[in-house]
Amino acid sequence: RDIIDGRDALSASGVMFLDDGRMDISASADRFPLNVVAPFLEKVFSSVDGSISGGIRLQGDTQRLSTVSQNFNLNDASLRLKMTGVNYTVNGPLRLDSNALYLDGLRVSDSDKGSGTLSGRISHDHLKDINLDLGLDFDNMKLLDITAKDSPNLYGLLRAGGKASVSGEPQNM
Repeated sequence: RDIIDGRDALSASGVMFLDDGRMDISASADRFPLNVVAPFLEKVFSSVDGSISGGIRLQGDTQRLSTVSQNFNLNDASLRLKMTGVNYTVNGPLRLDSNALYLDGLRVSDSDKGSGTLSGRISHDHLKDINLDLGLDFDNMKLLDITAKDSPNLYGLLRAGGKASVSGEPQNM
């Protein structure tokens, strides 16, 4: 358990069988702070804040875990992309199973009232062999916000609207 402000921000229980590597673990989060995972995301994001809520169950062999989530939700997740300098706020539902992380219409906004909806899935084979299939509908959203001081080669403010999609393996999008 991790108790923050009197609530179980994270709690987990279950069993793990060391002799054959099986497990059955259930965990739940109640506004668990995302900045805890920031060190794992530092190649992509220069800052991570906000929280996540929901439940997850992992069961089976550790090499081929079965994964099911319940009522996962991003709560005012603030993510600043290193490459573009733009800070986005993300809210909405997520689902995770043994095949994919599903983005079920996440609401995305920038600091100047640009907005969009991110949908799709990030497929995986038991958390390996990642493949993206994402779509973004956006309106007047910041895509670049870098000063000449931060990057003398590429800087400026770029806004756009429309539809965009990203698909493929992360290294070959």
